[in-house]
Amino acid sequence: EFLELREPLEIVSLVGTISECGKGFHLHAAVSRADGSVVGGHIKGAATVATTAEVILAALPALTFSREVDETTGYLELVIRKAWGARWS
Repeated sequence: EFLELREPLEIVSLVGTISECGKGFHLHAAVSRADGSVVGGHIKGAATVATTAEVILAALPALTFSREVDETTGYLELVIRKAWGARWS
């Protein structure tokens, strides 16, 4: 089930991963309404920002991120590994 929200909202949390080379994204957002109520969930497709969104992205070249099938759940789960040749400081 998807909600399409077409009202003024404020981003109170945005977390997830964005793949290189346009391979996709997996984002979770929590947004607040004018009355203070909060709605959260996955972002699917485009999301338009009316004024500004303060978002910080970080590249983590010492790590690799992939999605692999979890044999217990059957879902594609995020797997994080040390990148080949990466040094830890």
